[in-house]
Amino acid sequence: MHFLLTLMIIVQKFMPAVHHNMPSKKLLILTQNLSTGGVQNIVTKLANTLAPLYECTLVLLEANKRCDYILPHNIRIDTLDHLSIDITQKGVGIKLFNFRKDALQKYVNQLNPDLIFSHEDYHNILSLHIKSSALRLLTSHISLQNFYSTHRKIHLLEKDFYFENIKNLYPKASKVICVSRVIEEEIRSISKGTNTITIHNGIDHNAILKSLSQKRALDYKYILNIGRLHPQKGQKDLLYAYHKVHQDIPQKLVIIGDGPLKKELNELIISLKLEKKVFLLGNIKAPYRYMADADFCITPSYQEGFSIVVLEMMLTSALISARYDGYQEVLKDYGNLFDSGDIQMLSDLIQHYANHKKATHTLSLQHTKDVQSFPIEATIQNYTNLINYIFTTTGNS
Repeated sequence: MHFLLTLMIIVQKFMPAVHHNMPSKKLLILTQNLSTGGVQNIVTKLANTLAPLYECTLVLLEANKRCDYILPHNIRIDTLDHLSIDITQKGVGIKLFNFRKDALQKYVNQLNPDLIFSHEDYHNILSLHIKSSALRLLTSHISLQNFYSTHRKIHLLEKDFYFENIKNLYPKASKVICVSRVIEEEIRSISKGTNTITIHNGIDHNAILKSLSQKRALDYKYILNIGRLHPQKGQKDLLYAYHKVHQDIPQKLVIIGDGPLKKELNELIISLKLEKKVFLLGNIKAPYRYMADADFCITPSYQEGFSIVVLEMMLTSALISARYDGYQEVLKDYGNLFDSGDIQMLSDLIQHYANHKKATHTLSLQHTKDVQSFPIEATIQNYTNLINYIFTTTGNS
């Protein structure tokens, strides 16, 4: 059987958009897609803010995924056509990368942007490989050591591809934005001379709180985990920990998310005889009501970049969390943290907060106070100020 990969190539001929009083600077924003996700949320909010200031074009590498965000009419979004290819062929990752590089090169030659603003390492490397006088602004959202060391391939490419290109190419960027200080330190250690800055993610407090006027999500008491169903997110640990105490607490366990671990988690639920106590609900867009209705939330992750979901859960609920790399940048230890992979410690915390409403309520109030430091408005303003600064200091203002 041939496994087919949908690949995007640019097929639209570039026709410059005509707008009265259109800003003179052109920004090309490069990302994977605009379906629901932390990166996509930042990209679209930023594009909305930049649209009145610059001529913005969004170029996506996946056109077959739905757009879950609203963008102003004066932002151009280029979709890409499909190409079926056998992903089992040797060296297919490099072939696909080169194909996309050639397509992007052709597009950039037509658009002639002043700045290429790319999001995530694959797109950053793609941006830096093409020839253009455009300035390059990059964002890095994941821990390099943790993520690339635990994934066999990313976008069909080995981890060495990423480390080598980050080392050699990132110093050429005007600036590399990191969503956490841990990621910034990693990039500085791998790629000497790279110009980095940390800009933390933020959340839209008002929009989230407004959505809580909806009716209750579920009609039973539960604790909640939200995340991609993947080994790095620690859901297997959560199931084992919950199994230890499920007969001693009144709450069921609800997990929101999807991913490659779904089948294995379902099998584990059955083997632990938890079918009536644990429920996998799949992906749910904007699950804030689920967070608020939960007695508390749990993040058993081994690694995070700078998790928007963690911020959202802090705003709406109490949170038990693993001490993943970089947790100190957002989470204070109120006795609600445990070492990643420590199932016994996690089960003890579940039992404690499940049976002590006062402790859970106090924790929720502390989180609500702490999360005020991370508004989306500050994140977007920092991005915007940086772009303006880059143009000013390079003589392109």
